[in-house]
Amino acid sequence: MKKNHILALRYARAFLASQQNKPLPKSFVVSLDAVIAFFVEHPLIITCFTIQGLSINYKKQILIDKVFTPRCDHVQLWLPLIELVARSNRLTMCPAILEAIRDLYAENTKQVFGELLMYPELSAENQDVLKTFFKQKTGYTLTSAFKTDASLIAGVRMRGGFFVWEDSIRKRVQTVRQFMYR
Repeated sequence: MKKNHILALRYARAFLASQQNKPLPKSFVVSLDAVIAFFVEHPLIITCFTIQGLSINYKKQILIDKVFTPRCDHVQLWLPLIELVARSNRLTMCPAILEAIRDLYAENTKQVFGELLMYPELSAENQDVLKTFFKQKTGYTLTSAFKTDASLIAGVRMRGGFFVWEDSIRKRVQTVRQFMYR
């Protein structure tokens, strides 16, 4: 394991341990994924944390105001972690720490946030059947965003952390295409 990965895991474990006696809000995983997605979409924000001459307090305020506040209902939940990471001068590790928190939280709660793509849109009853399928196959509960995706042509695709399952016309066409061009 890389040194930064081990360090990110330590911060993640400390954060989750500090929250053990407090129930995390239902929107926790959604907010966490939104912040991780922000870092993926805007990698230059990390560069701001490496600029010499900016105070730690200013960098910390950027993180709170520009990253967490617009994406999280409960910013106060994140303040101790932000403070600790800022004091340690490890703000550039925020994405890795957040990913480690997401992975450890999923492991501890047996919940995975993912997405369920479908076309055409399925009824709520059929969506519940798919969630049950996911739980039977993995032992995890899928907390997902339901989206329609016309590129599936007709079918379903479930993605959740470590799990991808697809049954669609698009996948069948791809399989036939691969078989024909061997």
